[in-house]
Amino acid sequence: LTDLNYVAVFAGSFAFNVSSALIALHYYRKYTGTLPLPGFNKEIFKTLWGYSKKIYLSMNVAYMHSNLVTLFLAFFLPVKEVAIFRIAVAVLEKFLIIPKSLSTLIIPKVAKASDAYSSELTARAFRNTLLILFVFIVCVAIAAKSLVKIVYGSEYLSAVEPLQIMALGYLMMGASRLLASYFNGRGRPEINLYISLVSLLINIILNILLIPVYGIIGASISVLATYWLVAIIQIVLFIRFSNMRLFDVLLINRGDINGYRKLLNSYIPRFAK
Repeated sequence: LTDLNYVAVFAGSFAFNVSSALIALHYYRKYTGTLPLPGFNKEIFKTLWGYSKKIYLSMNVAYMHSNLVTLFLAFFLPVKEVAIFRIAVAVLEKFLIIPKSLSTLIIPKVAKASDAYSSELTARAFRNTLLILFVFIVCVAIAAKSLVKIVYGSEYLSAVEPLQIMALGYLMMGASRLLASYFNGRGRPEINLYISLVSLLINIILNILLIPVYGIIGASISVLATYWLVAIIQIVLFIRFSNMRLFDVLLINRGDINGYRKLLNSYIPRFAK
């Protein structure tokens, strides 16, 4: 890979995409009995373009949002400070695997379900994801010093404080991915785009105000405030569109507890063996 550089990277990426397409075609034929024929449908293209361009723009704004802080840090601070901040981010991003997976699964569910069921499903997924992430992130925040020291070394212990500050921001950002998937699934991707644009603007303002004065701590506060703002806006809009109560969105209920009890009971016999 080192010797071939970009040729090897391109070849690997090309092979991955081709193999993914072939696997997808295999399962499409397996379940439908046919293969999709090449062709162009103007109406389908128009519908897909109108929907997907909003998601594409929203994803690009979100990507800018997640990397903008690093750019501001590189502009205002030494490279070492940027590296310390990125270590804190790298640790927290590991806990986004759960909401990322659920947000992908929930889109087709809410797209084909009734308004009532899609709202209840999203609320249930959100509050339980919030609970699970809260437990994990609190544990990481408490053990942050030991974790950073073991994984990265004692010279990077200054990443602990930014990690602890951003932890609650990543908690809300992770869970709010499910609400973003709800809006996409219900055919309202523009909502996520507008929220991303507003949060991007606020993030820029906070970075300019806080980073030159407080350094990576200011950057961490900017991330925390922006992610909470996004989550609050999404929760308010979700409640408005779904007619769910705030408590139903944020707090687990007896049905959730019974579900955890059944899940636990199903695994106890396996461990007993």
